[in-house]
Amino acid sequence: METTNNSVKLGRTELILVLAGLVAFISSFTHWFQVSVNTDVLGNLYAGSTNGWSSGIAAWGAILLLMAVGAMALLPTFDVAQKLHGRYRLFMMLTAIALVLVIIRWASYPTASASESGAQLSEGAGLGTFLCLFAALAATGFSYLALRASRRPPVEAVTPAEHLGFPGQQ
Repeated sequence: METTNNSVKLGRTELILVLAGLVAFISSFTHWFQVSVNTDVLGNLYAGSTNGWSSGIAAWGAILLLMAVGAMALLPTFDVAQKLHGRYRLFMMLTAIALVLVIIRWASYPTASASESGAQLSEGAGLGTFLCLFAALAATGFSYLALRASRRPPVEAVTPAEHLGFPGQQ
């Protein structure tokens, strides 16, 4: 009986991209935006938050892009798309778009002031925003490094400089 092992190990970049997709998926269920209001009148505290799926198209767009890149980076381990030409360029573009979307979502969170009514208000980005931002930064950075490394010629292909015949050289 003959068995073959066609398994492909994930490289460092592919592993980071898969983990970034997983972190983005996990961040989609955590708090992306949080708000709490503490009223001085009765001492009541009201709090609310949204997760990644209810934080708007920029949030879930970034989540879906990072998950798609993670899935595409995992495809060669299942013997699919072994020779996807230009994959690091594609990964870089998609993760950069995801990074921009997270930053846009973070910058566009609503702001309000409750000082006029005597209530204390606090609002801001939650854990999910920061998790997805970290995942997008890591994925974009590693995709860029892999793209640069894939453009360099291999060390064996570089030929030493030829002798130009200048006086005093041998």
